[in-house]
Amino acid sequence: MRQESSLTPISPEVTRATQARRIGPVDERQAQLPDQPVKLAADRPVEAAAAIDSTRRMVLSRRPATAADHEYARQAHHLAYREVVERQFGTWDEEKQDEYFEVGWPRHTHEILQWDEKPCGYAVINVGPSRADIQELVVHPDYQGRGIGSEILRQTILHARTNGVELHLQVLLANRAAALYEQHGFVEYEQTATHRLMRLA
Repeated sequence: MRQESSLTPISPEVTRATQARRIGPVDERQAQLPDQPVKLAADRPVEAAAAIDSTRRMVLSRRPATAADHEYARQAHHLAYREVVERQFGTWDEEKQDEYFEVGWPRHTHEILQWDEKPCGYAVINVGPSRADIQELVVHPDYQGRGIGSEILRQTILHARTNGVELHLQVLLANRAAALYEQHGFVEYEQTATHRLMRLA
């Protein structure tokens, strides 16, 4: 999301996701999740994901954010974004980043990402009749490198293709996540002074 406006950039977590483990259904409960769908921001269902690590079953799920999640989401935002913001803009302004977060929190419908029922980040995916936008995809640094960002991308791409809607996102120029988006089929169609604008081909 934009740093020159009220928006903030896509999480740099996805730069690490190329080392992610394979994701897929792990048990009967997850296999039946189409009857208990997770919602996108516009209340459209997508199939929930289950993720496996090398030691035991770990389940990735999503739930609507509540007011009680505000502080967790703010901390995750700052921890996940600091590196890429410093790389592009040179410094990290805590007060300014607080302002960005506070403007965006009530403006968009957030989802809390959960790894084995524990919060691991959040996402904002706005869905309209003909277009969906990945506004934010934030994974807490403690949970990066597990394929969480990649799996949310896969879910959202599947939803977009199934429903025939365009899928867009924007990423800071200094954010190496753009390479991962390209691997998932996104192409750049415009640049601003600060961002690459991309859409699913």
